[in-house]
Amino acid sequence: MSRFINLVTLQLQDNKITGLVPLEISMLTNLTVMGLGGNNLHGAITEEHFAGLHNLRMIGLSDITTRGIPCNLSHGPQFPSWMQRLPDIHKTEISSAGIAYQFPYWFSTAFSKVTYLDVSNNSISGGLPANMETMSLKRLYSNQLTGPIPQLTINLTLLDLSHNSLSGPLPSNFGAPSLRWLHLSSNNFSSHIPGSICGLQELIILDLANNLSISGTFPSFLQGCANLGLLDLSGNDFTGRLPIWIRDLVELRYLRLSNNFLLPVTTKDQELYYYGFFLSSMVTIDLSSNYLTGGIPEEITSLELLKNLNLSRNYLNGRIPHKIGFMQSLSNISYLSYLNLSHNNLSGRIPSGSQLDSLYLEHPDMYSGNNGLCGPPLRRNCSRDFSSHQIFRRMHGVLNIDENKN
Repeated sequence: MSRFINLVTLQLQDNKITGLVPLEISMLTNLTVMGLGGNNLHGAITEEHFAGLHNLRMIGLSDITTRGIPCNLSHGPQFPSWMQRLPDIHKTEISSAGIAYQFPYWFSTAFSKVTYLDVSNNSISGGLPANMETMSLKRLYSNQLTGPIPQLTINLTLLDLSHNSLSGPLPSNFGAPSLRWLHLSSNNFSSHIPGSICGLQELIILDLANNLSISGTFPSFLQGCANLGLLDLSGNDFTGRLPIWIRDLVELRYLRLSNNFLLPVTTKDQELYYYGFFLSSMVTIDLSSNYLTGGIPEEITSLELLKNLNLSRNYLNGRIPHKIGFMQSLSNISYLSYLNLSHNNLSGRIPSGSQLDSLYLEHPDMYSGNNGLCGPPLRRNCSRDFSSHQIFRRMHGVLNIDENKN
C-alpha cells in the first residue's frame, strides 16, 4: 500500500474481488473516495481500517458479501461505531450490509455533513432519525422502520422509505421544496393524502402504492402536481370515478392505479368512454383490479410511446381493438412489450399479428378468464364468430333460396 500513498480515489466496486480488506488501507491518508461495494469480501471492517483516513468524503460498502452472507461491518449487527470517527463524510452507501439494529444516538451528529445516505436492504428497526438538515438524498427502503415520518429537511430531493412498517398520517407539510422523488409504498400510512403534497413544485415521482389504510375518493388536488411523471396509487382504498383531468398532467408517463375500487371515467349506456383520457406520452398504464366497465377504446392504440398496458381483472367487455397488436413507438422503434387483458368479459376473435404472438409466448395468461375470446393462440375456435355483415349475407342467401323454392 505504501506505493499508493498519494491515492485520492479508490473505486473497486462491482468486481469479483475476494478475501479480506487489508488493514494497510488505512495508510492511504489522502484518500477521499473509497468504493468497495458489490464484491465478495469477508471478515470484519473495523476502526483500524479507517485510522488514517481523515480526508475520506465518500464511502461505499454496499452489498459486500461472501456466499450471500454480508461482510461484517463491525463486530455485530449494529451500526459500525467507527462511523463516528469519520466526521467529514458526505456520501455513505452501506445497503445490504446485514445491519439489524436501530439508528444509534450518535447518528445525527456523526452524519451531520452527509448529503447522500443509502442504508437500504438492511433490517434497521425503530424510528427515523431527525435533524439531518444537510441531506438531499435518503434511501432507507426495505428495512423494518416504524413510527411516523418526521419533519423533512429543506435540502431533500429524494426520499425512499418504501417497504418498511411506517405508520400514522402523512405529514401535513412536507417542508422540502426541492423534493423530486417521493417513494412511500408498502407501509402502513393511514388517512388521506395531504393536499400540500402538490406544493412540492419539483415533484416528478409520487409512489404511495400498497398503503391499504389510505382511502377516500381519488384526490382531486393531484391535478395541481403539474410535473408528475410517475403516479402510483395502486393497492390502496380509493373509490369513485377516474377523473378526466388526469389528461392535464402532460408530463405523466407512468400511471398505476391497480387494486383500488375505481369506476370508469364516465359511463353512458354501459359503455366506457376514454376519449382524451390517456395522454399520447404514456409509457405505462396499469388500471388492473378495479371496477372498469365498457369496451377497450380504439384510441388506446394510438398511444405511440406505450410499452406496458394492464387492464386485467375488471369488467371490460366487447372486442379487443384490431390495431392493438401493431402499436409501435415512433421515437425508438420499440413495440408494446407487456399486455394483460385477463379476467374481464371480452369476446370475439383475438386480433392477429406477430407482436401479439410474441407477447403471448412471454405471457401465456394475458387472455385468461375471458370465456368469450376465441381464435389463435387459444384453442377455442371461432366457427360461429360472424360479423353482422356476414350474418346479413348468410340470411340474405337463405331468403333467396326460400324465394326460389316458392
